[in-house]
Amino acid sequence: MNDKYINPLAGQIDDDVDDNIIEMLDETGRKHYFYEEMQFFADGNRYALLRFIKTDDEFEIDDDENITIAKIVVNPAGEDEYFSPSDEEFDIAVKAYEEIAVENE
Repeated sequence: MNDKYINPLAGQIDDDVDDNIIEMLDETGRKHYFYEEMQFFADGNRYALLRFIKTDDEFEIDDDENITIAKIVVNPAGEDEYFSPSDEEFDIAVKAYEEIAVENE
């Protein structure tokens, strides 16, 4: 999955959440929406913790544990793009996130 930081749901969910909405395309071109909980760095890379947004009937942030981590890369135009990290990058990001979570308890 990858795509640029956009705001496709502006006005459809709470205004204070709009700025943190990410639209991503899967391998088949299907759109998925995520709420960006936070960004963090691990091993020289920037990552985002993303929570899935349910879009069946209405837009609502999933309160379940449907979260994932995306790698953020700045493209030549200076815009953030979100990618699925490699398995190794994912493991590094999860470890870094877990350390942040422990520090914040």
